Amino acid sequence: MLKLQTLDDFRIILKAFSSRQMNYSVQKSANKAFVFSGNRKRAAFYNPHSELKEYFKDYSKANVINQVHAQVRKFIKIRDFKIHPVKPIYPPVFRDTKGFKELPNGTELIVVDINHAYWRIAYNLGYINKTLYKKYANDPEYKLARNIAMSMLSSDQEREIYCNGVLVYTINCLKNLEKVIYTNIRQRTYNIIGELAELFDTSCLSYRVDGLTLLNTPEAIEFCKVYFKKKKVTHSVKYYKKYDNLMLVENNSGEMKKL
Repeated sequence: MLKLQTLDDFRIILKAFSSRQMNYSVQKSANKAFVFSGNRKRAAFYNPHSELKEYFKDYSKANVINQVHAQVRKFIKIRDFKIHPVKPIYPPVFRDTKGFKELPNGTELIVVDINHAYWRIAYNLGYINKTLYKKYANDPEYKLARNIAMSMLSSDQEREIYCNGVLVYTINCLKNLEKVIYTNIRQRTYNIIGELAELFDTSCLSYRVDGLTLLNTPEAIEFCKVYFKKKKVTHSVKYYKKYDNLMLVENNSGEMKKL
């Protein structure tokens, strides 16, 4: 199989197939395309963002995507193509700007995050198995691969069919069930964080997707520990101070973060 580096090279291959009046098909998705003739892949073109090309030269990282998608397809088949959506109880973002402005600069705060949130929720919902989850969960080298594998679940595919070198029809493969699964992963994450924010009431200043900002008290830290254990996720805590009416500053590194 030819691995093509540029879109022009890919077009040259297609032109050659058409000029030879071959029967072939072209499968396209968000960032890659394959040419099939008979039952064989003849050529492949990958078009990741330039900053990702080096990263995905490591096959083990690219293979995370293949493994996730294979397990999701298996899950869908086992469930007889019936995937129930997670109820959207909470939105992905909340910010109490008024309450934050009323706090004096220097107020002690904590930012609590779910560790590898989407990856863990995918495992909790049964979309990926324990072996795959544990293999990549705590390795920072695979964080980007995990995230891309999740996001690509919602990428549709298209297949063009050529007979005697002429396009005769196009098949659009809409990954509706995969989109429900990806939405479920995100919404379950929002619901976990949103529910915790609601439990803290005015002590919660903001949350965003998988993390929230709270007033720093020993009781808050212990409550989060118990809550996340109940939800079967792990978490991390970083310590901040209010810097001004827009920003927090991390105690050890001095990293600035918007509310």
